[in-house]
Amino acid sequence: MATGSVAGYNGKMAISIDGGSTYLTIAELQSYDLASSQATEDATSHDSAGWEEFIAGRKGWTLSANALFIEADQAQINARVMLENGTLCKLRIRPQTGSTKDQYIGDGFVTSWKQTGPNTEPHAVAFEIKGSGALVKSAQ
Repeated sequence: MATGSVAGYNGKMAISIDGGSTYLTIAELQSYDLASSQATEDATSHDSAGWEEFIAGRKGWTLSANALFIEADQAQINARVMLENGTLCKLRIRPQTGSTKDQYIGDGFVTSWKQTGPNTEPHAVAFEIKGSGALVKSAQ
């Protein structure tokens, strides 16, 4: 039986510095990890009959990305500048492209930027974006 999985190389990541009117795709993206989480709040009381009880707490998301470093790539330049200036950006992730395919859009801050230049491999960059508010799933 054929798999319904999507090849990872179809994924695209783009950032916007103008609130989402214009997105620039990160050049030479090698991988990304999009992680969502939900905290729980302890609601255990004497009425819990000896069992712990919890209620839903805050939600959050983080994106980690790795790319080949391209000095002239405006999207990479913008990500680095947003870290330096503490500027909120808009992020868009598309696991695959197409008018009916899913995408994820949210606001966040670039919280880290690591650039490497090993002797035997291409220059690379790794960075993280911490979400500020909801990460919204929609069709492209």
